[in-house]
Amino acid sequence: MHFWPIAGIVLAVINLWTMLRFWQDKCRAVHGQRRIPESDLLGLAVIGGTPGALIARQIFRHKTRK
Repeated sequence: MHFWPIAGIVLAVINLWTMLRFWQDKCRAVHGQRRIPESDLLGLAVIGGTPGALIARQIFRHKTRK
């Protein structure tokens, strides 16, 4: 097996998972429910989900006001 295709797939999955969790957090905030801990969101960004986190912040207008 080649390393780069697998690494690309893993990074894509991490970024999609990160975007999903940001969307879930935004939905929970809108509905007054318990939020996803910021440490979880930042942890996903640290392990490779930074592009997904930055995109999700813009798409969902997540934590962009303060």
